[in-house]
Amino acid sequence: MDEIKRLRIGSLLLAISQIITLGLIVIVGVLFFILTKSFSSFEPFFSSILLYLGITILTIIVLMIAGYYYLLRGFKSVDKSGFVGAMLFFVSFFLLLADIPILINLTEQLFSFSINLKEIVMALIPIVVALVLFFVSDVMIGIGFYHLGSKYNSNTLKAGGALLGASVLLDLVLPEEVSMFFSLFSFVVIYKGLGGIEPRIKITQAVIKDNQAYVFLETNVNGIITTVRSEGGEVATEIAPQSIIKGQNGVVIKFDKKLTSNTLIITVLLGDKTKEIKAAAVIQS
Repeated sequence: MDEIKRLRIGSLLLAISQIITLGLIVIVGVLFFILTKSFSSFEPFFSSILLYLGITILTIIVLMIAGYYYLLRGFKSVDKSGFVGAMLFFVSFFLLLADIPILINLTEQLFSFSINLKEIVMALIPIVVALVLFFVSDVMIGIGFYHLGSKYNSNTLKAGGALLGASVLLDLVLPEEVSMFFSLFSFVVIYKGLGGIEPRIKITQAVIKDNQAYVFLETNVNGIITTVRSEGGEVATEIAPQSIIKGQNGVVIKFDKKLTSNTLIITVLLGDKTKEIKAAAVIQS
């Protein structure tokens, strides 16, 4: 369940970054209103205000990078759509980074009143591409979470993924603050949905012959069979393989004597949770 943990951490970090962003928008709005009314009273604190705003923006960026990195790691082996979405965020981020020197040069030109139209276009193209990729990124991540919700039968996770995709579309028609609130709400729902995902395992077939049992089981996560015993009290001396992987598994279980009961009690460690399951086996002579 390491992937689910990473996705949950990533969702939490992104939710926190958006809470801070929304708070920052409110604070900047209030400051702007106050400064337009009475700039002189705040002038001695202006440099400190800019410093705190800079630190806050940097914190938001760090949280976003960390959040999308955890999503990237989490989606890597569980959903291609989500993985591509998280990767697109980093592509858009590096595009913006690469555009910074051009923007600085363009700013210098604006102040010197020597504007070059070609350079303006060259500076805007990476920004436009990065914004498009960022929007596509969140849509793909939303699809990834929706797929996970379908896979683990979690309606909450499916709703969170759908809300995240919808928030991107809302961003095109509604104010940024409103769409950001929807995005925040979607990550909160996703976080809750991921927390409700439980590891599952079921026995599809079990056969006992003499002192050996042949068990076929299906699980949605990797795990380890720790012990096997029968209801008659016999304890397995050998389990092969002891490690099980996501999907179908065939396991051979050996006992030191012939079994007196056809019911096997199998203890499995799935992620950080231990499950005990019973299997009614068919006895073959």
